[in-house]
Amino acid sequence: MPVAGSSDARILKRVRALTFLYYIDGDDWTQGDGGETAFGYESPFGDEVAPFSAIAPLPNRLLMFECSPHSFHRMLGNNRLPRSLIIGWLHCTPEYAVQKHGMVPDDWNSEAALGLVTYNEPEQ
Repeated sequence: MPVAGSSDARILKRVRALTFLYYIDGDDWTQGDGGETAFGYESPFGDEVAPFSAIAPLPNRLLMFECSPHSFHRMLGNNRLPRSLIIGWLHCTPEYAVQKHGMVPDDWNSEAALGLVTYNEPEQ
């Protein structure tokens, strides 16, 4: 007898292909408040992500980026205001990820790509 809510449909494996962030509040955000989403690369000097660009958390802004072995991102620490947003992912098949990147996320060798790195800003 099947469990309530179960299905006989086969389970399809999916991996993250696209990330989206929708910023909800922040009408009075100004430069220096923090809370930006920073994009970067894995630093050769440790397990940190070195940012090269930052997107301000302005209200009603939708930010989308591809999930790949090289799509490192993190939130920069908030200095003044909390940041409210909706986070989501669109998925693809592992076969598509292999075709596009040469590997699936489980095989990404970067600690940052595997989510094993903390991106918290040091306390000041």
